[in-house]
Amino acid sequence: MPSEPGSTELRGLARSIHGLFSDEMAGRAPVSVDEDAGADGAGGDVAWVTEAAVRLPGDVEGPDPLVEAVTEYLRAAPEDRSGLLQAVRDSGVDARARRAGAAMADAAEALSRYSGEDPEVLEVARNLVNPGAASLLVGRILGAAGDKPRREELVGVLSRLGEEVEVAVLEALRQEATDPEADQGVRRSLLAMVAAFADQGSDVLSRMLNEPDWRLARNAIHLLSETGADDIVPQLTVALGHSDGRVRKEALQSLARLGGEEAAILAVAQLEDQEPQVRAQAVRTVGVLHAERGLRPLLSLLDNEGEPEVVLEVIRALGQLGDPSAVIPLEKRAVSGFFSRRPQELRVAAYRALGAIGTPHAMQLIEKAREDRDPEVRRTAEAVLKTQEG
Repeated sequence: MPSEPGSTELRGLARSIHGLFSDEMAGRAPVSVDEDAGADGAGGDVAWVTEAAVRLPGDVEGPDPLVEAVTEYLRAAPEDRSGLLQAVRDSGVDARARRAGAAMADAAEALSRYSGEDPEVLEVARNLVNPGAASLLVGRILGAAGDKPRREELVGVLSRLGEEVEVAVLEALRQEATDPEADQGVRRSLLAMVAAFADQGSDVLSRMLNEPDWRLARNAIHLLSETGADDIVPQLTVALGHSDGRVRKEALQSLARLGGEEAAILAVAQLEDQEPQVRAQAVRTVGVLHAERGLRPLLSLLDNEGEPEVVLEVIRALGQLGDPSAVIPLEKRAVSGFFSRRPQELRVAAYRALGAIGTPHAMQLIEKAREDRDPEVRRTAEAVLKTQEG
């Protein structure tokens, strides 16, 4: 999403009220702009009323009527604002008809910034945001690369402006995802807005999970994990059906952290995934969750899997499950002979798994491995036995 011209600096009304805004005002009730004037009554930074108003095309002297209405509203004492807010509504209807996107963006940002969370004021601000204005607003985040305080400020202000801004944020994320030179701080700010929308009850994360671009879907999984939402398992179930294996793998990692019976069921089902990297992660998740229902599928995978990475993870997971019925299958992977040479990494993993299971036969195999021709296997056997003795 291209940023608007001059977006690296605040424009119009937005630039002017920035000078009046401070951390102490965050969350404060609506105030009169005049309350921020200098002690001499000169108004200080409020010179923007005449200096920085958005201009109408072809009229370099006249400020935009919407900006004038918002200016008058913000300058008024709180008790005098009711009628003036209606004037802002009326000017907003006119601005929409004129397609005055820049004025609408500035007005919406100003009203959100000074709303004090007043639902009536926020409703007026949201009604000013059409797709064009939303693009301009989100463009201000893109234009604030390298300016973290400004981005954080915009996240708080713009995340209150409703669905059109939400749509523009997703479009910006789509474009940022494909740009290798994209500013990571900007991306984090956009994701912070997504999280804010989700906190407000939006289904934006569900929509991101269905995005074709794997990076957006993966980001949605990260955010879901951070929010700890009650419906995270159904959401991750959706992610496990994504066409890109990297998204399915990320969902399995999230299930491993989440835990529980539902997570175990989903992980076991994914052992048959078509992509080796996903199968390997499914095996790891089964092992981490100690999912006993995964024992038989893991033993079957040990016999039939052709990818060494997956076989290695299966051996490790069987050790984590600790079921004695895995000892004989693991023995076949651990013991190497003239006619059955096994890769060293698999043998070492198998002896460690046997040590974790710890049956008498498993320990006899490990004792015998102390005299193995492979020095790494001998070291592993010694380490396992030492652990058992301790």
